Amino acid sequence: MIALVISGGVALELLRYLDRDDAPYDPGTAHPGNVHVCLRVDDMDAVHAHAVACGASAVSERPIEVAAGPRAGTRLAYLRAPDGVTIELVQEPK
Repeated sequence: MIALVISGGVALELLRYLDRDDAPYDPGTAHPGNVHVCLRVDDMDAVHAHAVACGASAVSERPIEVAAGPRAGTRLAYLRAPDGVTIELVQEPK
C-alpha cells in the first residue's frame, strides 16, 4: 500500500493485491459500477508527478487543458492506482 497525503490531512491509499488471482475489471471509466475518485488540486503538475512517483500509472502522457466550452482552462488528468482504480485530477482555471 502507498498513501498519498493530500492537503488538509486527507490520505489517498493506492493498493495492489498481490495474493489474488481474480480477473481485473475493465479499466474503462464509462461502465456501471466503475470506481472513480476525483480530486480537485491546486498544482496539477506537482500532484500528478507525485502520484506517478508513488505508483499510479498515467492514462495519458501528461495532464490536458480543456480548450473550449464551459470548462475551458480546466486542467485534467486520469491516473490508475496499482489495483486499477481510476483517479481523476482536476485543476480549475485561476
